[in-house]
Amino acid sequence: MKSYQLYFLFTYGCYLLLGAGLLLWIEKGQEIWWFNALHTPILDTFMKYLTHIGDGLFATFLVIALLFWRYDYAMVASVGFVVSSLFTQSLKKLVFADQLRPWAYLQENSALHLVEGVEVHKYFSFPSGHSTTVFFLACLFSLLLRNAIWSVVFVLLAILVSLTRLYLVQHFFMDTYFGSLIGTGLMLLIWQGYQNQTWIKHPKWQSSLRTLFDKNNRVYE
Repeated sequence: MKSYQLYFLFTYGCYLLLGAGLLLWIEKGQEIWWFNALHTPILDTFMKYLTHIGDGLFATFLVIALLFWRYDYAMVASVGFVVSSLFTQSLKKLVFADQLRPWAYLQENSALHLVEGVEVHKYFSFPSGHSTTVFFLACLFSLLLRNAIWSVVFVLLAILVSLTRLYLVQHFFMDTYFGSLIGTGLMLLIWQGYQNQTWIKHPKWQSSLRTLFDKNNRVYE
């Protein structure tokens, strides 16, 4: 196992262990009050925009950007994004459709501070789609960049983005915790499948849109 993989797994493993202990220790909803007490105008703005790293739109942009690096990487990213998103949304809408989000679970408690400009949802709480997406991205780019330090940075950034969902009263910690497992687990499985396929490692799949543009430009020189 490569060093960057060990760094990623160690950092993420620490998060899983600490998170499991937190889930066993706290009462559901208590974590929302903890984060709610931290509200400041600066944090409100920071969390409001940071949470968009877990948006499907941001993931789509990164997948398209990968086309300029390598086609096979873009394909792996596309499959990972689609599979993880469909899996999470199926759980949300079909299996755990009765799971209320914090705002509804806490009976729309007027003591909760809500961030201005953020639409607070009430239903389909489990699991967190943003957390699934951001951990899928963290795992993906750790595998692509193959750098130990960046692997740690990606995990820590994913954790922070997932915690914005608690700060914004959109999800419980349990939602983000299991969202991280889905995103990371599915990405690792898809990457393993990619590693076992020789056809996708053909030079034509390892080229990029940039290569295509360069070829076209040389034709007209």
